[in-house]
Amino acid sequence: MFNALLEWSKTSGKSVEKA
Repeated sequence: MFNALLEWSKTSGKSVEKA
């Protein structure tokens, strides 16, 4: 569960930075 959250957080952060 935590791993998925960490992965999602990474993707979300990257998406926000890109946007």
